[in-house]
Amino acid sequence: MRRSWDNTEEWCGYECHGLVERWVFTLDMNRDGLTTISDLTGCWGYLFYAPGDALIYFLIINAGGFARFMELSTASYGGFGSGILSFLAWWAVYGVFVYADKVDKNTAK
Repeated sequence: MRRSWDNTEEWCGYECHGLVERWVFTLDMNRDGLTTISDLTGCWGYLFYAPGDALIYFLIINAGGFARFMELSTASYGGFGSGILSFLAWWAVYGVFVYADKVDKNTAK
């Protein structure tokens, strides 16, 4: 089997099409052949949705029955559920930094 990053459907079939494709980062996010300022919104979306998309990817690969029950697929990447999960993940990261800053200030006294 030939493994190609450009055409995942060719080597892994319908079931995993898009699983690998999501995790290949490129600066040309709208794939028009040029890297321009309009690609920045795509880069922002790629980074923002990464935690939620990673959890969806994990569920599809490791908990297929649960993922099917929740109707999760590669089409769920960047969707409402992924957005909620990503928001919570980024909020937790922010909380860790705020808490670490408070602990650092308290230990310095």
